[in-house]
Amino acid sequence: MIKSRKYILLALLWSVSLTLFAQEEGENDKLKGQKVEVVSLDELRFKKIDGKPARILLGNVVFKKDEVIFKCDSAIQFIEEETIYAYKNVRFNQGDTLILTGDELIYSEKTEMVEVTGEQVFLTDGKMKLKTTALYYNMGSEIAYYLDSAYITDAQNVLHSKKGYYYAKSKDMFFKTRVRLTNPDYTVKTDTLGYNVNTENSRFNGPSHINTKDGQYLYCENGVFFSQGNEVRLGKNSLLRDKGQTLMGDSLYFNSKTGLGYAYKRAHLIDTVKHINVEGNYAKFNKTTESYMITDSMKMVQYEGEDTLYLSADTLKLFYDSTKTKRIALAYKNVRIFSRNYQAVCDSMAYHQSDSIIDYFGSPLFWMDSFQISAIGIRGFLGE
Repeated sequence: MIKSRKYILLALLWSVSLTLFAQEEGENDKLKGQKVEVVSLDELRFKKIDGKPARILLGNVVFKKDEVIFKCDSAIQFIEEETIYAYKNVRFNQGDTLILTGDELIYSEKTEMVEVTGEQVFLTDGKMKLKTTALYYNMGSEIAYYLDSAYITDAQNVLHSKKGYYYAKSKDMFFKTRVRLTNPDYTVKTDTLGYNVNTENSRFNGPSHINTKDGQYLYCENGVFFSQGNEVRLGKNSLLRDKGQTLMGDSLYFNSKTGLGYAYKRAHLIDTVKHINVEGNYAKFNKTTESYMITDSMKMVQYEGEDTLYLSADTLKLFYDSTKTKRIALAYKNVRIFSRNYQAVCDSMAYHQSDSIIDYFGSPLFWMDSFQISAIGIRGFLGE
């Protein structure tokens, strides 16, 4: 009986206090019909702070607005400004998915802006977790952002940046300034990065550096990384370097699972192991088989000791034979060859490293010293 009387008395005092406070300020009861509802608290006080009427809420404070609930140890609610300052053990829940925690919270009902600060501020939506010291969240648009560094983690990724924006509805995140993304299979360093929590795909702008666990290095100034498919599409000054081989182009595509890659427009392949430099407007390569195809205004330079071989053709293919130890080179259509020892013109040619034989097809013409040779086909042998 004593306990029930205590609750009745508390409720009565609450009602009387609200009525007296409203009369003192010449206003109607603000609590009724307000968008933000006080769900629970242990103690309520009223006072003026800087001449403004305010409610002081103490102990197990819980506010509710639509589907949003935020809790704290204590709070100050400015009635006329429709602003709430919450302190200690702040926890902000929107539905069943988004949870925001920190030391202090400021909420403006007029702008629907939430500002949470603290030594450690956390935001999670069930799939990812964001850690920072100050986070801003618009309840209307469901957009959160930070301006002074944060770490974001999910099942496989860790991301750090100076600034960031998170769109809760689409699960899109955008990061700016000193962005670092770490994945078990790769790392990304860039200036601007877009990331989707659902697809785990990344988009980057500005000078971007990607290193894979297999030792590949990629560079571009805009691109897309498809995490689940291990695909990367690079644009603007793109570059792929792997074990002594470098492929450049206006745009590149590479799949680390299949080992297939493509270069478009001003494609440039440099092989420092085999001393080959090849250019064209389109290139295709297979990392697994170490095969290449370069076409559209192809030009090749090969350095062998003091000699240099120049080759131009419509298309060049480089690949290993069935033994996977000897190389085969095929060049076709409008083949032109120039070296210190000889020059040649033909429709197509084939070189087999296994027996050092070169076949020239399509009425080739040969110039060597003071000799000119023409035939339906010519076979040459490379050797001492």
